[in-house]
Amino acid sequence: MKMIIQEPVQAAIWHCLNHYAYSDATFLAERLCAEVQSDESVHLLATCYYRSGRPGQAHTLLHSRQPRLPAARYLLALCCFELDRLAEAESILSGGSILKPKGHDDVSGEFGDSASLALRLLARIYIRTERKAKAAEACKKSLKLNPFLWSAFVDLCNLGESVDSAKVFTTAGLDSFAMCQGPAGGGPGTEPAPQQHHAPAPHGVGHVTNVNITSTPYQTPVTALGGGALPPGCGLTVSKATPDSEKDAVRGKQALFRSQLNSTVGSPYSPSFGFLPLDTPSPGGESLPLGLLSSSPALTNNAETHDTKPGFGRRVLNRKDRAMLGLSGSSVKENNKANRLVTPKSPSRKIKTRSSKTALTTPNFNELNEKNRSERQLKSEPRGRPGSETITSAADAKPLTGQQLQVAALTIQRGSAEGLMSLLRDVGAAYQQLSQFSCRRAVDLLSALPAHQFDTGWVLSMLGKAHFELNDYKQAVRYFQMVREREPYRLETMEYYSTALWHLQREVELSALAQDLLDHGRHSAEVWCAAGNCFSLQKEHETAIRFFTRAVQVTPQFAYGHTLLGHEYVMTEELEKALTCFRRAVSIDPRHYNAWYGIGMIFYKQERYTMAEMYFKNALDINPQSSVLMCHVGVVQHNLQKTDAALLTLNRAIALDPANPLCKFHRASVFLSSERLQEALDELLQLKQMVPNESLVFFLLGKVHEKMGHAHLARMHFSWAMDLDPKGANNQLKEAIEPAISRGPADDDKTAGEAGVLGDSSFLPADMTATPEAAEPFQPIQAMESDESL
Repeated sequence: MKMIIQEPVQAAIWHCLNHYAYSDATFLAERLCAEVQSDESVHLLATCYYRSGRPGQAHTLLHSRQPRLPAARYLLALCCFELDRLAEAESILSGGSILKPKGHDDVSGEFGDSASLALRLLARIYIRTERKAKAAEACKKSLKLNPFLWSAFVDLCNLGESVDSAKVFTTAGLDSFAMCQGPAGGGPGTEPAPQQHHAPAPHGVGHVTNVNITSTPYQTPVTALGGGALPPGCGLTVSKATPDSEKDAVRGKQALFRSQLNSTVGSPYSPSFGFLPLDTPSPGGESLPLGLLSSSPALTNNAETHDTKPGFGRRVLNRKDRAMLGLSGSSVKENNKANRLVTPKSPSRKIKTRSSKTALTTPNFNELNEKNRSERQLKSEPRGRPGSETITSAADAKPLTGQQLQVAALTIQRGSAEGLMSLLRDVGAAYQQLSQFSCRRAVDLLSALPAHQFDTGWVLSMLGKAHFELNDYKQAVRYFQMVREREPYRLETMEYYSTALWHLQREVELSALAQDLLDHGRHSAEVWCAAGNCFSLQKEHETAIRFFTRAVQVTPQFAYGHTLLGHEYVMTEELEKALTCFRRAVSIDPRHYNAWYGIGMIFYKQERYTMAEMYFKNALDINPQSSVLMCHVGVVQHNLQKTDAALLTLNRAIALDPANPLCKFHRASVFLSSERLQEALDELLQLKQMVPNESLVFFLLGKVHEKMGHAHLARMHFSWAMDLDPKGANNQLKEAIEPAISRGPADDDKTAGEAGVLGDSSFLPADMTATPEAAEPFQPIQAMESDESL
């Protein structure tokens, strides 16, 4: 004889899990599993282990018991994925052998309501194992089953797929919401939805909670299309018949409920999603018979609410709603002037007494009734509010059949989800443009979002990243600062913030950011990248390498961390280690153009220009909007004696970003080496206005004047270059005077071109891609440092 009844203990365990009491939940689940040897109890215990941060224990338990419950098999696959056992995870999800896996339709049928999440996990496995086509197919199938999976859309975009957000984020193709919201009740292997005390939905968040339409403890769920129960989000249940003695109390609560909806003060209105029902019980602890939520435009636009007590806003019922539910009883009409309901009048006791004394005749009594009826009709008429309806008796309405209720429920769910789908379409279109590096278009789309959505950490961080990719570091820093002000706990994209500060040479701000991030969390790769950038800016490269190494240890799949580590190894001339880091980043994310650029730069430093050109073009194919990448391709082409091709590439780069001084500098260098001295002089004079404190510009001007025979002007510009950067100018002058040590040909006429072109110049400043700070002294650093963000 069992000591434990399973259902109450399961409810207690889920209650502990829902309130983050994981140790209590685990203890109870272990007791239950010892008493009841079932797939449900094993899955519940494994869930406790997993939520407690112990996926290894959950994996061992599930692997030893081999439960057949779909939810348990999904959890086992998830544990395998987190433990980096990808082959085992794929075998669990796709079934059988890896050589003959099941199709996506088979997976959908096998996992039921969890099919969209199972396919989502399968797509992540394909991404990790570099099977791009299969990953894209699994993501698309997952989104088709469940358009609420934003991460699947993000992965599709990051894979380089051209995705139409308008076709992805739609509920038109859904037969039911079971795969989006799960089953209605807490069946085996599923978590029962919390009842009663729900927190109100936050402003701007499309969370549709349960709406109980019965005050009795016995509820019969209305089945949805396909035979499954309705998800809890639609708020539909069929109540048992209410005794006649309780009808007056129910109608009284309806009157109170209706009166609270006829003002515009405290509506649970979401600017993005429309009117949303709240799930707060009535003061007496009973739920009001609310009926179906109407999705008609007239009701949505004209419903008014009044905030008498927090959480009591409800949607106004119309005649159609009551008829669909088959509610009966006396008419309840609305008094709009007093914002309360007026129940039908009946002759008062005083009138009845008087009528008996005066012996009213039948015609007089009928006249009194007619007068009362007219008075009620006048009071119930809407005054100045077209489109509102009164609640009338539905005694004559025919109750809907089960199939009609299913269709109505699905229609209501689609209407409720459409607001969120509309927002996801807008945000998805912006993210799609950003993933394709159409950053200006992405900025326009993000800026067009509603104000309450725009002013959030995620949107602002995406705007910061877009400006970062455009090499507009000052604007990027401004948006990242807004993120820090609004959501100081947000760590995502902070690696770009720290790199932008690195480019602007803002040591104090970068140091403060790194310290603040370390206080928020030491288990995030972004935090250690910020610390690494801080020490890199201070030229403490060994310390920076240790921090970047820590970043990739915390999150091995963090491609940008491997790239930053590779750049730091380049600083210390450890090219083989740098090449290993860049290749690791490419294996994690094949579209990480920064790593392709890093490999190309290593080959450039080794004077293997053909290989460098190939890798630079790989990076440019991924991000065709980068003027910096185009500039590097042009430089390599010039070194390969492809002067015309180099000029065409540099012209394209300047047309794409006219304010980029790096491209103009290299075009001037090509003009100089091609003996087009006047064009070189004009280019450098414009460049001097853009970057007046740049020593290389004055040095190249000196070379142009020297070739043009202006000796005094040449000496003057050489002197200015030495004043701005004595070490750099002296080295450049040494290369100009002693061409034998230069990388270029021995011909003195060509020496200047190679000396000023990216390559071996160890003094190309970090702010060459941005106007230097006027108050900061010029600090020359290596060419690789100037492009570490790539």
